[in-house]
Amino acid sequence: MKTFFNLVGHVVPNAESELHLEACEMRDIWKEYKEDMVTFFGEAEDDCLRYASFLRLWTLAFSHVKVREYKQVAGKCETCAKLSAMRKRRRDPYGRKLYTELHALHRSMYTAERQAYYDRRCDAILHPDRCMSINTDGMNQYHSRIPYLGNLQDFPRPLKQHIQGILEHGEEFVMYRTLGNVRNDTNSALHSVLLQLEERIKRSKDGIKY
Repeated sequence: MKTFFNLVGHVVPNAESELHLEACEMRDIWKEYKEDMVTFFGEAEDDCLRYASFLRLWTLAFSHVKVREYKQVAGKCETCAKLSAMRKRRRDPYGRKLYTELHALHRSMYTAERQAYYDRRCDAILHPDRCMSINTDGMNQYHSRIPYLGNLQDFPRPLKQHIQGILEHGEEFVMYRTLGNVRNDTNSALHSVLLQLEERIKRSKDGIKY
């Protein structure tokens, strides 16, 4: 288990004591453990840990290893998904190690981008007189329909709306709401950013030094 977790786990940037696994069912990891024990170590399947014992050992000895929560969001990295799928298909240790290292190389590329974002965010909080950092994202269209009934049932004629969130680091969080008569595209996202820039100018005119 220790070898497996270290091979496929990801160190969490904001909690280095934790190790996160890709979103999956724990039972699938247990099945993979049994297959490895039989294939690579010659163990009989009946000699492997039962599922309950496997979970108990996980809880006692590897409480720092968490299964990442699956989130149905847009913008997932296609490269990450492909490398993860390839690693799962490989049954030999060398192949798994190879795809894990490729995934680590890929992560190192976007980690630098994230660090640059964290640096700019910190500058905006510590030096609001000379720096401004904005983060914007739109809410899933399906989740913002009215009425929202979750997964219970569909409403035949829902009212479509879009929620665009703007986070100005160190200052405020604002949500901009548009209905179906406004197209949800790059123009609307940029318009919300411009509105936030105007709000910044208004605050400076009201006596807030920026």
